[in-house]
Amino acid sequence: MKSVFKKPGDIADLVLKSTLPSAIPRYDRDVSNWVGPRTDLLAANTRLPTKAEPIDGGWIAFTSPEGDCYYLHRERHIVTHTNIRAQPAQQKLISAHNRLVELGRAKDPQIADCEVYIHILTETPVSSQLEYYFIDVSAQHPFWVHGVRMQDFGLSGFETTDHLKATLVPEFWTHMEYFAVHHKLEKSWEKELIAIFRHGCADDMTSFGSTFPYGAKECREHLQTLEGFVASDEHSGYRTATFARLWASITRVRQINGYGLPGPRLDRNQGLAEFKKSQQPTVILRILDALFLRLPRSKFDRITELWNGRVVFQRHWHIYFDEQRSEWLRLAVLSSALFMFVTATHHLP
Repeated sequence: MKSVFKKPGDIADLVLKSTLPSAIPRYDRDVSNWVGPRTDLLAANTRLPTKAEPIDGGWIAFTSPEGDCYYLHRERHIVTHTNIRAQPAQQKLISAHNRLVELGRAKDPQIADCEVYIHILTETPVSSQLEYYFIDVSAQHPFWVHGVRMQDFGLSGFETTDHLKATLVPEFWTHMEYFAVHHKLEKSWEKELIAIFRHGCADDMTSFGSTFPYGAKECREHLQTLEGFVASDEHSGYRTATFARLWASITRVRQINGYGLPGPRLDRNQGLAEFKKSQQPTVILRILDALFLRLPRSKFDRITELWNGRVVFQRHWHIYFDEQRSEWLRLAVLSSALFMFVTATHHLP
């Protein structure tokens, strides 16, 4: 699936696999609040730890805005979803980090200062399989200490570094959303996102073919939320996660539309006229289209417009579905009325 390398270690053989932030099985894990034996005995004068109280070994536990727990090793900049309260898990994560830094230091002497996600996938008495990626915050993308194939990640190839960056930047923002609590975004990133939504609002109101992923109403609602965070001037994981999720959405759509690349999609209907001209119906289809008062052709044109270039804009599909439901309802009412009329007249003497 992904590139794998293996090296004997003092704990067990560690198999390290490259992965992407979007490939983290965050929403596919079993739902369970219990990971060990339970007890009903509460000792006298029990005091509970604070959220940020360090765990043995230099780890700190955080809870994401969605309720997911993750752990951070501040000195080594490791983030993980692995339950590190068990000592063997800590040792494996530290051992894996040492090997990754050793591999990457030759090309990047400062790699130990980069944040890295490491997670234990499977464990046996003799080996453990872990997945990882590093994060370059300044360049906004993940990276790995060995060569990887884009198709192993389910991604298409790239022609230039600009194409590659357009593909990887959304992954950076996905990481920032998943591990938001200990991160504070730069104000320039927040200001730019607000400016993007302001422009997107105006673009949707003034252009029928706007490629912005949100409508004007949604833009105003998001702006109210984002500007509220900025006005409060308080840092929180909720603030970081909200900005990061919207940044991930915007950058994914930009990647699909070729934003900043040669030949970008600037209009939703771009290239539609040429495509329609290339579609020449057969004689039989022309006859059927005429018999049905051009209804099939109008439906085909509308669906082609909505799926132009195999890019679907959700809000436009919703409008089309609402129109279809209304049309089906009118036909059902008309058919029922016609049926009752025919039935009534059929029994007349």
